[in-house]
Amino acid sequence: MKIKSGTLAIVLVILIFGGIFASDIAGLWKTESSKTAGVIEEGSSAGEKDPEDIKGSFSFLDISNNYDIPVSVLEKAFQIKNVESIESFKAKDLEIYYGENIDKEIGTSSIRLFVALYKGIEFEITEEIYLPEAAVNILKEKGDIGKENLEYIEKNTVKILN
Repeated sequence: MKIKSGTLAIVLVILIFGGIFASDIAGLWKTESSKTAGVIEEGSSAGEKDPEDIKGSFSFLDISNNYDIPVSVLEKAFQIKNVESIESFKAKDLEIYYGENIDKEIGTSSIRLFVALYKGIEFEITEEIYLPEAAVNILKEKGDIGKENLEYIEKNTVKILN
């Protein structure tokens, strides 16, 4: 049996767009990420959203929605000023925001650590992570981060000059 090229082209177009349409109706077709963190399944933090799931593309509003931390706390902790919208400020933008003004890197890992300590969620530190002094002060005020974590963040505090 031979199929004409015109017929084949029409069948392919119908299959491709029909598949997309059917996937969309079934709720399986997604063109953007959900910005939802996964849940920790074991350990003392089981049931909590996992700070390791914070991606550079997460905005402060995404982080706030996932971890119930007010955007104003994130703004104060990371000393973000003079940005168009603090809610849309992304985790990956921290490295650019601080740029060459400091000699340590403050970025997405810093937000992950801050969120974990702020929420009392277990967090394994696998690299050197630095926090701005304001973030460290907020965590100290909470008073329940544990002696080992307190020593770590005090050792890895970066003073930001504004």
